[in-house]
Amino acid sequence: MADTGPADIESADVEAFRSELSAWLDANAPQTLVGLPLGEMGGNWGGRRPTWDHPDMKLWLERAAARGLTAPTWPREYGGGGLQAAEAKVLTQELARRRLPPPLTGFGLTMIGPTLLRYGNEEQKREHLPAIAHKPATPVMCTCACFHCDCNRCQPGHRLNELGPTDLA
Repeated sequence: MADTGPADIESADVEAFRSELSAWLDANAPQTLVGLPLGEMGGNWGGRRPTWDHPDMKLWLERAAARGLTAPTWPREYGGGGLQAAEAKVLTQELARRRLPPPLTGFGLTMIGPTLLRYGNEEQKREHLPAIAHKPATPVMCTCACFHCDCNRCQPGHRLNELGPTDLA
């Protein structure tokens, strides 16, 4: 009789997830994006005025965001997918196997979101994280020296914080 310890159950769960995810990707990932060459800054970036390397990148973002796959390991209540690390690894593997670009790229996912998850209060998490997970590079903080600023107030000393626009000068 085979051992059905926790490692086997976990492995079976991960393989079931892979199967279900594969079916979802086959049905939802635009085939026009397979193998799409992206430049160094390519992908779904953009703030309030996004640009798309291919028209179907917007559709890919919308579908993946609805499934929580733009921020796969973030909690679902904040717009993420609620995936465990092993499941997120499967997602990365399946995207690579299909030669699909990530549905969303940006500072929001890699810097702002993780910082809010760790240090933000509940109100900040609920306000900002779903927007980050569902839109390209929506800034929540701006020092007006960044190249993705779209706060419409680019002036020295201006900062957008959790309370709203504030002039520091």
